Amino acid sequence: MTLEEADILIEKLLSIGAKSIVVTSAVVDHREAVIIYDYEKKERSILPFTSIPVRFPGTGDIFSAVFMGKVLEGRDIVESTDKAMKVTKTMIERNQDNADKFKGIPIESCLEVLD
Repeated sequence: MTLEEADILIEKLLSIGAKSIVVTSAVVDHREAVIIYDYEKKERSILPFTSIPVRFPGTGDIFSAVFMGKVLEGRDIVESTDKAMKVTKTMIERNQDNADKFKGIPIESCLEVLD
């Protein structure tokens, strides 16, 4: 999608009652990105990322848990999203050579990245 289409998506989500918004795994202007709308600041942000060509079950749960932890600490939505992206990326990178990816990421081996 284009930036304009991302804004239209945000407007549609706001129109059905959403406040702050985080859309993961989007492609904006040919780049993988997370789209964020901060309701309090009335600002849209785009955080680009590069996919790691490996799949683990539970990475969305890791992202969500870190994100919510940072929000509950009082961090803003962009900072919380950025931290969740970095933690999830680090955990995937550290475990991408695991033989059995269907078991998910052994979080206990990466606790120090959660700070």
